[in-house]
Amino acid sequence: MRKIIYLNTILIYLIISLLPTKVLAESGAKTNISAAIPGRYSLRIFGYTSAYSLVQALGVRVFAQGTSDKVGYFMLENVAVSSEAREICVSAIDEEKRVSFPLCISLPETNRNSEIGPLLLAPTLSLSTSSILQNQSSFATGQTIPDEEVRLSFFESNIPTTSNLSFHNLARIFFPEVRASDLPILTTTSDKKGKFSMSLPSTNAVQYRLFAKAFYNHSPTPKSHTLLFSINPFNDYFFNLIIPWLLLIMIFLIIIAILIYIERRTFIGRTYIYNFREKKWKPFAVGKHLKLRRLQYNFRQWLRSGRK
Repeated sequence: MRKIIYLNTILIYLIISLLPTKVLAESGAKTNISAAIPGRYSLRIFGYTSAYSLVQALGVRVFAQGTSDKVGYFMLENVAVSSEAREICVSAIDEEKRVSFPLCISLPETNRNSEIGPLLLAPTLSLSTSSILQNQSSFATGQTIPDEEVRLSFFESNIPTTSNLSFHNLARIFFPEVRASDLPILTTTSDKKGKFSMSLPSTNAVQYRLFAKAFYNHSPTPKSHTLLFSINPFNDYFFNLIIPWLLLIMIFLIIIAILIYIERRTFIGRTYIYNFREKKWKPFAVGKHLKLRRLQYNFRQWLRSGRK
């Protein structure tokens, strides 16, 4: 009886759940399914960067990417802007896989499709080495808008080196200062792909922070990433390479002298050598000698048997 009641309950539930769908199908009514997508409008972003670079636009639930052409022009079409996004950051990745400093822009408060541009993206920048000795050669390279002026700016970081340590400078190790350097700004022109290269000064033993800017129709781009570049005095070579080796040799000689002194007082080393020679080396040498004599005897016997 309980099974019959249970089956009737299941049948009634199935009929009730399927009934609205059947009625709607018979009446010819349409069922609409919709989903709310959090988007405001579509955006077009365009501007200039180095030639044949990958350009990316990032924001809150916003992503778009494209490539620049041979003159550095790029355009990102139909970039969907979410309702949560308040700004969008655009950066470029050049042919050497260097990433430019992102250019972040506030989005317009509108619900209509719009565009942003022309944008001038920051140059990419890298160093051949971040630390050299005085009068050694080093250079900075990067990419930016083709056939445009590039300026490299320096800021001196007053971190003391081994050549000018003092109580005043020791305090500045923990509180370094950064001020504008007296060096002139280095200037060059990018090639047809936007590549540029400049030799770095190496006369004075100082530490610099440097960045690059380009100018498109006399309008400056944002600055590149700021890099650290150190010029070390020649005595740094002595302190960093010669002194460690001298200390290592001195420690080795001291250890040898201590062992010789202990040996003269206790004869531990000579006792160990004597026991090793008498108990291990001599039996081993005698065994090998007998084995060799046996091989020689067998060889002579083989020669005699061959002659007969």
